[in-house]
Amino acid sequence: MVSPLQSCWRHFESFIDGIALMSTYIVLLWDFNIHIDNTSNSTTSQFLDIIQTAGLFVNLPTHKTGHILDLVTSRPSFVKDVRLDVLYISDHSPVYCYLDLLKPRSIRKEVSSRNYRRVNLCTVQELIEKSESLLADVTSAVYLYNQNISSVLDKVAPLRTCR
Repeated sequence: MVSPLQSCWRHFESFIDGIALMSTYIVLLWDFNIHIDNTSNSTTSQFLDIIQTAGLFVNLPTHKTGHILDLVTSRPSFVKDVRLDVLYISDHSPVYCYLDLLKPRSIRKEVSSRNYRRVNLCTVQELIEKSESLLADVTSAVYLYNQNISSVLDKVAPLRTCR
């Protein structure tokens, strides 16, 4: 039988593995209330084994009794200038950090559209009627119909592409 703690670790490990598979860039901020500085503790070592792939953690005392309980982890290591505020609002001190991230370059997209506002529906009807032809099979008729509609639209509402 699996103990509740073992079950918890399995769920936590699945959670970390799932996050690690979803993205190359990960930042996790958390309050675990595990004494990270006490590496001889089996809970701490099990926890550290699980998060070692996530990157770095706060290695400064964050609890008023001097333990490391609050973590900032990232992959890759873009957490810089981790610092603590000595003002204890609760029994934990606030953790501040700078994330060294670059703004992604804007992606230019081409957008194509037609101006249907000025289309004369009578003209569209005439052009469609002139282009109709009888075909024996449905597939050919649908293909020809789509080609004709595209041709008519190109005449009455030309495709415009903007960047």
